[in-house]
Amino acid sequence: MAPPPGDQPPRPSVDGVDLDDLIWLRSGYTPTGMYIEAAALSGGVVLRHSHDPDGTALTFTRQTWAALLNSAEDFRALI
Repeated sequence: MAPPPGDQPPRPSVDGVDLDDLIWLRSGYTPTGMYIEAAALSGGVVLRHSHDPDGTALTFTRQTWAALLNSAEDFRALI
């Protein structure tokens, strides 16, 4: 259902922070042109898809984000 004329859809936000106000970093090269973007929040990190910036955003605490990065580094060492 479309919003009534003159009404704007709500802006994506996390903990009251408008996602458009964050500084987004884009992931490295991909042949498909599909990227993940990451931005820092006061309590962690938020991720979104570059082709759908108003869509779903995933949030991670600092501890969870660090564990994810460490796991990725451990996996990379195996290949």
